[in-house]
Amino acid sequence: MTSLITFRMRSSEFKYDPNSGDLYRAGKKVGCKNAKGYLVVRIGSRADNKLWLCHRLIWVGVYGEIPSGKVIDHINMNRSDNRLSNLRLVTHQQNMLNTKAKGVHLEKSSGRYIAYVRENGKHRNLGRFATESEALAVRQKAVARLMP
Repeated sequence: MTSLITFRMRSSEFKYDPNSGDLYRAGKKVGCKNAKGYLVVRIGSRADNKLWLCHRLIWVGVYGEIPSGKVIDHINMNRSDNRLSNLRLVTHQQNMLNTKAKGVHLEKSSGRYIAYVRENGKHRNLGRFATESEALAVRQKAVARLMP
């Protein structure tokens, strides 16, 4: 492991490898996937333990508090990839742009794929495409333009 980052939170000492995204406590790798695919870890005594999302714990340990109105986004959409290079601070709206499931759907009547984004609370149609990959590519370009 190279350049581990050490931080304390609620009397638990963690070591974090920003290259692999792995989080360690007492020399053991910690974190298990929850139902949504995020890695979580328990912190605290038996009477006062809390389940933490690892990516939030990592962000707070490395950078400090998460500002009000901001969330931590997994750039590659893999919720268990907590490498520092894959985490970024964004607004909720920006986080919603970075999703696989939303933004493209099949229009059954025409057999074509419709791509869209929500921009400033409004639904913006990006067009109809013969293949899902074409629609996804157009949507990705639109999202890249809207992201900071």
